Amino acid sequence: MYTLLEAEAIPAFYERDESGMPAKWLGRIRESMERLTPEFSATRAIREYTESHYLPAASRYRDRAADDGAVGSSLLQWKQDLERYWSTVRFVRVRINTHDGLHFFQAYVAPGSLAPDHLRVELYADPAQGKLACSVVMNPSGPSPDTAGSFTYSAQVSATRPASDYTARIVPHHLNALVPLEESQIVWQR
Repeated sequence: MYTLLEAEAIPAFYERDESGMPAKWLGRIRESMERLTPEFSATRAIREYTESHYLPAASRYRDRAADDGAVGSSLLQWKQDLERYWSTVRFVRVRINTHDGLHFFQAYVAPGSLAPDHLRVELYADPAQGKLACSVVMNPSGPSPDTAGSFTYSAQVSATRPASDYTARIVPHHLNALVPLEESQIVWQR
């Protein structure tokens, strides 16, 4: 970096033409602007925000307001149920088996007073040893035969990471909600 500054950038700035202008320096500035402006322009930022945020938000609003606000009412009821009953959600137990290069997880979850479709069970692993963070949705397989009022969820992941890297968690779920933006409760397996 210092070599580039000393050998190219600084001399280009101080080297002036007959009118006192740093021609090489200005050439570098123009080339940089030409190359970088499309990435760092207000036009690009406005387009990106419009496409990625504003239009999807307008579409979600339209969906929530349709049919006399049916989806909005459903979301409101879901939020109220979460507020009242989230504290009743818990893990009963989690079982892990490893074979054939895979970890097989089974989580037994008691949704308490919440409907099972008001939540989602996931496996989560923090980033570690060059691996990215990982979140895997566990599939519901119905009521647990062992424990009344609990439901079984399962998932399998590659055994390239230790099973201990993964922790089961329960998060709120609604097809029309932005989780964790709108609801951020979480129950971690202990």
